[in-house]
Amino acid sequence: RDLHTAYRRQRQMCIRDRTQGSKGAHWGNAGSGILMVTPSKDYFFLLRGRAVAEPNTWGIPGGAIPEDEETGKMKDPWKSAVKELGEECGSLPPGFPNEGKLYQNDVDENFTFYNYVVQVPEEAKNWEVKLDWENRDSGWFKVENFPQPLHFGAEWLLKKIGVI
Repeated sequence: RDLHTAYRRQRQMCIRDRTQGSKGAHWGNAGSGILMVTPSKDYFFLLRGRAVAEPNTWGIPGGAIPEDEETGKMKDPWKSAVKELGEECGSLPPGFPNEGKLYQNDVDENFTFYNYVVQVPEEAKNWEVKLDWENRDSGWFKVENFPQPLHFGAEWLLKKIGVI
């Protein structure tokens, strides 16, 4: 399916939820996430739980970028992505870098997703992941064994960087 259509549909769901007071309405105007890859080309994915948008799909850790309460401006996308990784997985993997390569997806005039790709050392595959409520499983996968179905955002990023 068209990835931009999927992003717009998810954003519309969040807007609807916000007007109805649901806790799923926190996306705002931007989100960010991190795709981790080892030197041997293992990629880290999370299986999204049943209580989130696009359930039962494999994606990358990430979430909404909050606004600064005082200024009303969007907080730093990288810091937000790192925070989400820590929250969703319980900690950061060993050897996690201080920066990543940005792939910005301007979904439409109202929403941008900041995707970061980072290389982590091989020992990151031994990292003990402690999933939060948003996800049901996690794992490291080679391209030929990518889990299915992929979340549309992960699929967009993997195509953008030429992996699939």
